Amino acid sequence: IVMNVNNSVYLLTAGEYERCYKLDNNTKQWYQAPTFGLFLAGYQYLFSYGEKIYSGLAPGFDFNGHYFFSINPENDSRQELATFPGLATSNQVSFVLGDKGYVISGHTNFNSAQIWEYNFATDEWTNKGNSPLGKRNEACVFVANNKVYMGLGYVLITLNGQTIKQYKKDWIEYIPGSAYGIAKADFP
Repeated sequence: IVMNVNNSVYLLTAGEYERCYKLDNNTKQWYQAPTFGLFLAGYQYLFSYGEKIYSGLAPGFDFNGHYFFSINPENDSRQELATFPGLATSNQVSFVLGDKGYVISGHTNFNSAQIWEYNFATDEWTNKGNSPLGKRNEACVFVANNKVYMGLGYVLITLNGQTIKQYKKDWIEYIPGSAYGIAKADFP
C-alpha cells in the first residue's frame, strides 16, 4: 500500500511482518521508517488524512474488528480512536472525500452492505445506510474531481451446495449519503 502523508510517500508491505518504508524526496531512495512497529499486524490500512495514517478493523477471530487507530509517522506515535460501530468486516473499500473518511461494504457474516462515515475533526462515526454495491468483497474505489467511483470485486454465492466467487464488472459513480450510484460502463 502506498500512502501520501503530509507530502511524504510511505510504502507499507504486508506479510509475516509488516514494514513501513519512506521515500526520501532528496535522494529518491527508500529507507525503513521507524513507524513500522506502530502498524499492528492483521489490521487494515483504511486511509491517510493530513499528517496521519488511519488503520484498524482487523478481520478474523483473533482480532478486534472494531479497533480503530491513527499513526503519525512524523513523530512515531499511535493514537486509539473512536471504536468502529459497524459490523466487523474485511475486504471493504475505504476512501477520503473532503474532510471525511468512508468505509463501505466488505464481507461480513451478516446480510449487510454498510456505509460508515468517519469525521476526522470530531472522531465520530456516522451510519450512512447501505452500499449501492451490496455486500461485496475486494471492490475498487478512487476519488477524482471530488467524485467517487467504485465497482468490480466479487460476491460469494452458493451454487449446488458450493460457495463460489462471482466476479463483478460493474462500475458506478457514488455520492456519499446516497443509497444509489450512477451506473457507468461495465469494465470490459
